[in-house]
Amino acid sequence: MSVAKAVRQLGGTDISMENFGARDERPKDVCLNLISTQSDVFVGIYAHRYGYIPDGEVVSITEAEYDAASTANIPRLIYLVDDATPWVPANVDRRAAGAKLRKFKNRLKANHICEFFSTKDDLATKVAADLGRHLSKLTSNRDKSPPADKVDPDREARLIRDLKSSNSYEVKRSILALSETQSPWLVGRLAEFVVGKDKEIADVAISALRKIPGVESAKAIAGGLGSDFSSIRSMAVFTLGEMALFGRRHDAQSILDQLMDALANPTEDLRVLEELVHTLGKTGGKPASRALIEILKSNGMPPRLKARALHGPGRFWRAVEYEAFVTAATGIVKQWSVETCEEVSRTDVFPYVKNPLKELVLSHSLDRP
Repeated sequence: MSVAKAVRQLGGTDISMENFGARDERPKDVCLNLISTQSDVFVGIYAHRYGYIPDGEVVSITEAEYDAASTANIPRLIYLVDDATPWVPANVDRRAAGAKLRKFKNRLKANHICEFFSTKDDLATKVAADLGRHLSKLTSNRDKSPPADKVDPDREARLIRDLKSSNSYEVKRSILALSETQSPWLVGRLAEFVVGKDKEIADVAISALRKIPGVESAKAIAGGLGSDFSSIRSMAVFTLGEMALFGRRHDAQSILDQLMDALANPTEDLRVLEELVHTLGKTGGKPASRALIEILKSNGMPPRLKARALHGPGRFWRAVEYEAFVTAATGIVKQWSVETCEEVSRTDVFPYVKNPLKELVLSHSLDRP
């Protein structure tokens, strides 16, 4: 496996089921014990399978492993397969297992800045870079060596040269390495990759830009809204929302006009539109609030987007902002038809809507004649 190889090349040891050998313990107990007592970092990689649920349990071993890492307060690196990546239908969970997987992924997205991957090499590159950074910080803390972002001039020159390589792996590796310097000059070069024709490089460039402070890096990420790939447009929007959520609200608000222009595109992919709505909720501010209210008013917006508009602000806004939104949204929901209320309440986003808006939708769907 590419990821296991990358871990070993960094000098680490991957703990996986195939390496356990013959043991008396139940597989779940072995997994959770090794995570809690012998692991320095947890790498969670999730595609379209929820995992095995032992008899008498309510969550899979896969989710239980994540819970064990969380309880042990181990650093967690989370990687999710890009939904646009082709997948063998037989390897995709549906029905009850699919619903559990969606709920688990939503939980991961809410609690972490997740990375998205489309191929095993893409995944290995990102895991290697993130683990390398994590191990470098551990080493730095132990021996009080100079900060890891001090790049040797000769190495930096080589990495810059590799940005022009025809080998996509070398380009991605160089982007990730250079991003650790957080150099402002890198923003312009990464902006070109974001709107380029290589989806994997664009994805890595967006991840790198997220680490560089300033409004210009946010604008470069927003350039991904013009990408030919819907997955890159979605990734760009998601990243901007995460920046807003984790201390860069001003930077994200600087590109609100671009977000709202994209939201008004009638031909945009539904997945991208949903991410746009969610990012507006994370970003906050009066323009974002007005945009969400317009979504609730629109007769043409799908129920899923209306549910997402109701959900977004509840978690991320200041109390005074949320109260104003609830007041405006309440008047609109009261005008919805029974059918609209029922359609919104049946979406898988709706369970995450906070009260009182949640109760209002439910009561309207039941009480109207």
